[in-house]
Amino acid sequence: CSKCQQSTGMYWCLDCFGSGLWCSDCCVSTHAHVPFHRIQMWNGTFFERSDLLTHQLTIDLCHFPDNCPSI
Repeated sequence: CSKCQQSTGMYWCLDCFGSGLWCSDCCVSTHAHVPFHRIQMWNGTFFERSDLLTHQLTIDLCHFPDNCPSI
């Protein structure tokens, strides 16, 4: 993974410039504020279409999630 250097990078984003390959956790954390980017996963032969929902991305609808009284 080009971000954490701890896991194997298998994911890349078609919309992020020069991002390198990420592990699943880093891919999700990097895209927390850009959930509609297009993600692809290396399947051993080629990059195939994937999505962030498959990797447990959640979208917080509060304006300021750290201060949201409803959480």
